[in-house]
Amino acid sequence: MNFKLLYIITSIEYGGAELQTIAQVNYLHQQGYTTHLLVLHKIKAKALRKELELPQSKIIELNFPHTYVSTFAVLKSTRLIYPILNIIQQEQISHVVAHLPFSHFIMRMVYLAQRLTFRPHFALFPYHHSMQYQANPLNTLGKRLFNGLNATLARFTDTKNICVSDAVKENLQAHTFVHNPQIIFNSIPYQQIDNQLAQQYLAEHKLPFNAFTLLFPGRLHPSKGHLFFINAFGKMVQKMNWKVGEIQVIIAGGGTIEQDLKNAITEAKLQDFFHITGFIPNPLLLSFYKIAKLTIVPSINEGFGIVAIEALMQGCPVLCSDAGGLKEVIQDGKNGWQFPKLDEQALIEKMEFIYQNRHHELLPSSTLIANYQKRFTLNTQIQKLLQVLLD
Repeated sequence: MNFKLLYIITSIEYGGAELQTIAQVNYLHQQGYTTHLLVLHKIKAKALRKELELPQSKIIELNFPHTYVSTFAVLKSTRLIYPILNIIQQEQISHVVAHLPFSHFIMRMVYLAQRLTFRPHFALFPYHHSMQYQANPLNTLGKRLFNGLNATLARFTDTKNICVSDAVKENLQAHTFVHNPQIIFNSIPYQQIDNQLAQQYLAEHKLPFNAFTLLFPGRLHPSKGHLFFINAFGKMVQKMNWKVGEIQVIIAGGGTIEQDLKNAITEAKLQDFFHITGFIPNPLLLSFYKIAKLTIVPSINEGFGIVAIEALMQGCPVLCSDAGGLKEVIQDGKNGWQFPKLDEQALIEKMEFIYQNRHHELLPSSTLIANYQKRFTLNTQIQKLLQVLLD
């Protein structure tokens, strides 16, 4: 079979969909599959550009100014159809994997245009990463009209839809047409790292080495539950009578709400307990898992939760909410702990239990790493992906 693959994504920034795209195209390229990457906007993150292993000739950036579904983006989207169609025909693309909602819409339009040319058509696989209807509900007439149009297009164009979790699939099916949905969990390339980078960071920033360290990783976004956790942690400090240096929270990441978090921490008089790193390279983040006693993921809306499997890979236990796909990653009491999202009392009770048992190995690191290796390796993911694409 002449299998030529095109990945399409709106832009390359720091996010779960982008990181999965890079990992997959690199792996497929390494395995000898003809793989191209088409970015509707551009590769904005320089560090991520360096991680791409594809030859430059197989990376295309169209510099389209819009990356999200909007009235202007939809109206101007027709200008993308024929440039993309020409690329598909020139490269004889047989399979297209489209990441993120705007890419789904564009490729459905391209698919219809190619069918009108009476040339061999490609197989289209929209890839879904988020609880998109929870994060962006259909609360306006314009959104409902567009959703209806997109659902109609999907009936004629989609080969199979790939979802990163059952939660994502159920969210989609409740609001739109989903043809032949397939579940493929997210993954990350296996990498073990020591605590040296984290220890250096602690020393440089004069942070305590012996504190009970909670790691809160990922981008700073309202859906991740930072403000909820800060409020709950403040109550825990009072209840447990923690002193500065006994416990610390490292928020490892950057994003749009960084200043809001700093303000909330200051207002709660918790600045001696919290440290926000801003954007950091992934090796440093992985090293932080090695010094952390617990990884915190109190998301309000989560399609899957890459940081949870990063923690497992490094042998760090996870305390997370049951939002979206997180409950499919973390099994309470087996590879971490869970609480109902936004349930402050449940979070406090779990944290108190974990802290009071801090001198006991409640969940051995070897068990957590084995759980990752069984369920979330890149090799496992790619084998499932190829089966979905080629069956």
